[in-house]
Amino acid sequence: MKKKNLVCVSALCALMSFSFVSCDDDNEPSLNIPNVSVTNVSFTDENPEALKVSGTLNWTAPSSVDNVTKYVIYGSSDGTAKDMKIAEVEVGTHSYAITDVVNIGYLLVIAANAEGESSVYEYLCFLLFFISFPIVD
Repeated sequence: MKKKNLVCVSALCALMSFSFVSCDDDNEPSLNIPNVSVTNVSFTDENPEALKVSGTLNWTAPSSVDNVTKYVIYGSSDGTAKDMKIAEVEVGTHSYAITDVVNIGYLLVIAANAEGESSVYEYLCFLLFFISFPIVD
């Protein structure tokens, strides 16, 4: 009986040693993704056409860009959704000329690198609307 229990315990230990699935940190986000944001985002729409945007987007770089290699610029409908990727520019760039982008209400500027995009970012909201007034004689 003791031999049988010893064999069962040995077999159980052998099976348990091969049941490794993954490390605890496999699902954690990469520590190399930037966690910084640009500031002072500004834009002046120079396009007179309704629902079209053209002009220069400006921003101030984060205080530390050690982990940042580029900025990604998106057009957004609500300030959070990345609806339209407009451009990627290298770190060291502080402005971008936008030409004839249609139907967006927000511009997002997100610090990024090869690992991914920062989850913190600054956006700029502007209104795109056209008001029509009837002509009264």
